[in-house]
Amino acid sequence: TNLFWGGNPGVQDALLQYLETDDSQAFLRVLSEKVQLALPTLLDWKAENLRARLLNPPPKHPKVLEFEEESQQPPATKKKEVEESTSVLRLLQLLCEGHHLPMQNFLRKQPHSANQVNVVDEVV
Repeated sequence: TNLFWGGNPGVQDALLQYLETDDSQAFLRVLSEKVQLALPTLLDWKAENLRARLLNPPPKHPKVLEFEEESQQPPATKKKEVEESTSVLRLLQLLCEGHHLPMQNFLRKQPHSANQVNVVDEVV
């Protein structure tokens, strides 16, 4: 994702050029699957975190507040899933933030493909 920080039009142009070939369907299919898996994972984690905070609100004591951030971390078993899900959505965010309109359009519609995948719509 670091390559796409700030839009990086050179990298986006190169990726778009590659994706406009017939090989792009595999990339888009995997990205779509990852997005579909990422959303429930993150929503579940956020719901668990919110539920825990509502049931056990942190005390107002300053020393305890230092540990509040740690309590918001996912459990070790879910940490990898949450990190991967966050990375997938971050990549999609960087590709869609308005830096590169041709890439945004391509992620919505692939004119050269019979099996189009609207990755942006899957997040909305």
